[in-house]
Amino acid sequence: MKLKGQQVKGAYVETVVIPRTPSVVVREDGSKEEVPNYHVFKLAAVLDYDDFEKLCPQPDPPLIQYPGGKTGKNVEDSKYKKAQYDWSMLRYTWAFLKSLQATPDLEWETVDYGKPETWQNYEKELKDAGFSVNEIGRIITGFHIANNMDETKMEAARKHFLAQEQVQPVR
Repeated sequence: MKLKGQQVKGAYVETVVIPRTPSVVVREDGSKEEVPNYHVFKLAAVLDYDDFEKLCPQPDPPLIQYPGGKTGKNVEDSKYKKAQYDWSMLRYTWAFLKSLQATPDLEWETVDYGKPETWQNYEKELKDAGFSVNEIGRIITGFHIANNMDETKMEAARKHFLAQEQVQPVR
């Protein structure tokens, strides 16, 4: 696809910077310098869920037989509702981890993208790495920002577009 002759590619990426206490470097002359210390996470918009759906197909409701012999899907079945909830939670976690794959050199010790039973380990790994609950929340917020079109983004795009339009010569 092209827009104004340019190939349209790429996803929106949100950058989350988590500051840490600056490091102190001692120079050869004995002077000390504080060096900023921080961790950078990149979260990209998830463009499709095909890989997830191959790995974790959506559960089907059981069939129910109605009076008169007709059958239908029983979406009120408690086991189906639980399976559907569990599936949606897996889908959310997969999307979060997929979004985080935009972070260069991010490696998980216990999360395996091909094994859904490991996906929830991300939270423990982040905590064990020293990230606070609020810092983890900020990373998750970055995921939401990257994957949602909100009025703030729309307004910024409108302002930028209108400013560009005023610069263009009238033909």
